[in-house]
Amino acid sequence: MTDIAFQGGRIYLDFASARAASPALAPPILFVHGVGADTAIWNDWRGVLGGAFATAALDLPGHGRSFRPAGPIAWTFDDIAGLVRDAAAATMREAGAGRIVLVGESVGGTACLAAAAGNPLVAAVAVCSTAHLGGRLENVRPWRERIAADGLGAWSDDMLEKRFAPGQTDEAHRAWFGAAQRASDAESILALADLLVGLDLTPRLPSIACPVLLMHPDASPFIPLELAVALKRGLPDADLMVLPGTRHGIACSHGDACAGAVVDFLGRRGVI
Repeated sequence: MTDIAFQGGRIYLDFASARAASPALAPPILFVHGVGADTAIWNDWRGVLGGAFATAALDLPGHGRSFRPAGPIAWTFDDIAGLVRDAAAATMREAGAGRIVLVGESVGGTACLAAAAGNPLVAAVAVCSTAHLGGRLENVRPWRERIAADGLGAWSDDMLEKRFAPGQTDEAHRAWFGAAQRASDAESILALADLLVGLDLTPRLPSIACPVLLMHPDASPFIPLELAVALKRGLPDADLMVLPGTRHGIACSHGDACAGAVVDFLGRRGVI
């Protein structure tokens, strides 16, 4: 475990060596979660990928074991992307590697894309339920009013319905996500959401030279599928995988399948 300094606080970074005897040819993987989650969202993924890859996962500020901001939040999206770059550098040092794979979900995926722009050390990016253009995001703007009026618990319950279609995930995953959302810092959640809503990464997409895998639900209440199609078109080298019958929380509900898709993608693109 390595802590990273960010905006006067400490960010939790959980590093694990690869279980395989000779992982030298595989770059490490850094995982970045979205709002209301923490490093545990990647447990299924790390079970699949941890044999061949060293992995690290960070808790965004206000989430999991990272610090809770004590005063007004004045982050920019470049600050969050810089945090991902710092965590990537720390992960490469721990693994003794010169390249890294970034994996993110929701706003964490957007931060991974921003961190990869113009960065030759990023070998590949894989993201779930991710947008590059915040102005078209749906069902995010009312969060502040909902939390102020009804509390974080009511917001969390509503989010679970938007993350998972009926029967889409088991009760253990659903219960974990509900607890993680309630344990997160409301102001940090809102600050990250505000940054995402105001973002347009379109001008930076051509500078993401590495291959990118976009994994997207076909029924996210937040990010329409056509936005993922537009993201694919804006990237120099990207594949789009659509998961039918799913909502926003595929990183949690379909972790094994998504992790398997990442292994296949990295192999096809010569990253491993």
